[in-house]
Amino acid sequence: MHAATHPTIDAGPTDARPVVLEEHDDGGRLLSSTELVDGLPHGRMQRYGPEGRLQMEACYVQGRLDGLLCLHGEQGEIVQKAQYRQGLQHGLTRIYAMQRCIAEQRYVAGQLHGESVMFDDAGQPSARLRYVEGRLEGQAVFLQQGRVVRKANYRNGLLDGESTDLDAEGTVIQIAHHVANVLHGPTRRYWPDGGLMDEVVYRMGKPVAPPARFDQKGRPLAADEATPGVLARLEKLIRG
Repeated sequence: MHAATHPTIDAGPTDARPVVLEEHDDGGRLLSSTELVDGLPHGRMQRYGPEGRLQMEACYVQGRLDGLLCLHGEQGEIVQKAQYRQGLQHGLTRIYAMQRCIAEQRYVAGQLHGESVMFDDAGQPSARLRYVEGRLEGQAVFLQQGRVVRKANYRNGLLDGESTDLDAEGTVIQIAHHVANVLHGPTRRYWPDGGLMDEVVYRMGKPVAPPARFDQKGRPLAADEATPGVLARLEKLIRG
């Protein structure tokens, strides 16, 4: 592998004349091309794979990433586009798989901050998450084929408050409460008609009493009687 430098025409924002540093393998294939000013990357940088396909393209200012960074897969396809400022992710980042966008994330000074959106195979949102300084904060919404199937509240990156699970028809399956990722308060599961199936009250992750169970007519059931309906609905929801 060897490197060579070539002057460029535009001197850019500094007084020093920029040069282009190129790296080649022993067969003469270009591996990288970097614009330098005063020995630091300043301008465009490109890196290539063994087959000559572009792997990475980025913009630098005085040695730090600043602007758009594009990463490419083995076949040259885009796998990530990210905005940088002064060496840190800042702005919109898009992640791709199979030539489609699967996630949009927003960064401020290197941390997730703002809404992140995940997408399913059809390109519809499958999750909407809100971050504050790198941690989940507020309500997170999960979707299946455009329908909301889960809503959960977060504080400082942990489940905190009410979370609700729904089936594909929008009927509530379960409502639970958490404090700092631990079940705390009532957890209720429901029959398809909306009637209460069972209830367990938790205190810092531990049930304070046996579950109270009810049949579809609202009549109390014995403690050892099963409630398979909600489990089947949850399994169907998870499997899609």
